[in-house]
Amino acid sequence: MKMLHNNEGMALIMVLILSVICLAMSSGILYFVTESTRMSGSHKRYETANQAATGGSEVMFQLVSSRGDQTNFNYPLNLGLVNLTTPSSNVGGFNCITDKLLNNTDDWNAVCNSSLSIDRLDSSTYDMAFDMGTYNVYSKVVDTVAGNTAADTGLLKNAVVQSDSGEVSVKKLPYIYSIEVQSSVPNLNERAISSILYFY
Repeated sequence: MKMLHNNEGMALIMVLILSVICLAMSSGILYFVTESTRMSGSHKRYETANQAATGGSEVMFQLVSSRGDQTNFNYPLNLGLVNLTTPSSNVGGFNCITDKLLNNTDDWNAVCNSSLSIDRLDSSTYDMAFDMGTYNVYSKVVDTVAGNTAADTGLLKNAVVQSDSGEVSVKKLPYIYSIEVQSSVPNLNERAISSILYFY
């Protein structure tokens, strides 16, 4: 009996196996490069949204330092902010922004919103809104602990008072504000939310 030893076609099978291995490796590399690019873009958009929220907190700090007085609140005009609104300055005829900045949370009027959530479609859920580039920034005061400090009124007389040895100085207790700031791009999922504890 005669044994047949035919190795023809083995080279083709080896080439096919090596081709499948190379294709799998190149597909894996392409997948990792694509995912890395997508994650890098997502991180960049989040950081931009976070910077917009940081800018929004700076504008909110200016509103807090003016104690809600819109006539002294000209910071946005210097920055060229677009579409600045303070919807909480008139909630059912009541000025919630001033109430929130000057009183304890328990003493706020019932119409003033103190929840942590901000809904951009519902103007009663935020105190201030403006556009910063392509981002919409919303902010609100969610809690106030009243202190004994107040805005600077300058010198009341024409000179500085010199203290006597019998005077008792009052310990300063700052107002403490809990502030929420949210920035987002309309119709996109990129947004950043900052929770801030501010002493004034």
